[in-house]
This record gives sequence, structure tokens and C-alpha cells, in this order.
Amino acid sequence: MIKICNFTERGMLDIDLTKYDYVSEDVSKQFPRTILRRNDLVMGVRGTYIGKCVLIPSSLEGANMSPNLIRVSPNRQILRPQFLWHFTCSSWWNEQINRITYYWKLKFGTIRSNQLRQVMVPVPKLDEQDLSLQQMDDALNAIKEIDIIISNTSDLLKSMIDKTFTIEKDS
Repeated sequence: MIKICNFTERGMLDIDLTKYDYVSEDVSKQFPRTILRRNDLVMGVRGTYIGKCVLIPSSLEGANMSPNLIRVSPNRQILRPQFLWHFTCSSWWNEQINRITYYWKLKFGTIRSNQLRQVMVPVPKLDEQDLSLQQMDDALNAIKEIDIIISNTSDLLKSMIDKTFTIEKDS
């Protein structure tokens, strides 16, 4: 079972399958509308994760999800799931989600599935989506490379500081 706690900061799902709860196939079949397919999107609909979406990888196909999530399965004939996922990372998406979020007791927000239908999603032609996806993937790869360089630089700096300065203890 996929829960909000399985979301990562980068908008993905945790790859460590031991962090997921097991639900028997019999129980899962009682909720067929929440059984997930590869490249479905799962969105948080309560609490701090309202509007946060993740793509379902092939390793989690057939999983079920908790009631704090909603399954979004785009019409793949007109909308690439990856394109929709990238859109859900945008400020335009967040503005729309904020408008449809219902807050009760002044602080606890929620979204209902019928409200989600109000969100406007751009749907360019599939070849334009593919081109945009390639550009976005290239940008994400560059970000990953920069993250590695920053990490290596930080490690190198720490090593240089350790070698340059020694702390002597009083005997």
C-alpha cells in the first residue's frame, strides 16, 4: 500500500519496498478503483501533501493506496502521464490546487475528486509533449549532475579543512 509517507522530497516514491505496508490481494480487490497502474499519478488530498503528485513506477504496479491519496489516470491517447507529472510541479498547478482546497477547522485542508475536475491542464499535441519531456529530462539530468558536483565539492572542502587544521588536545 502506498501512503503519503512513501513520497520523497523530489516528487518520487521511495524505492525501498520494505517501507510499504502489505495488503493482501483479497483486500486489495475489494477496492479496484484504487489499484494502481504504471505511470498513474497518485496525489495527496489531505494535510501538507495536498496537490503533491508522484508517478507510479513499474515496480509498484498493482499496489493499492491509502485514503489520503487519489489516483489520477490520464487519458494516454491525449496526455502523457510524465507531462502531467511535470505540470503538477508548476506554480500554475499549485495556484489551482490552493483555490479548490477546502479547509475545515481552520487548518486541515482536503480536496475531493469532483473538485479536481476544475483544474485546468494544458494539453499540447503529443509530439509537442514528447519534445517538452525530452527537454525537461535533459534539465533534470543536468540538475542531478550538479548535485553530484556540489556533494563532491563539499566532501573535498571538508577533507581539505581536516588536513589543513589540526586540533591538539591538552594532555
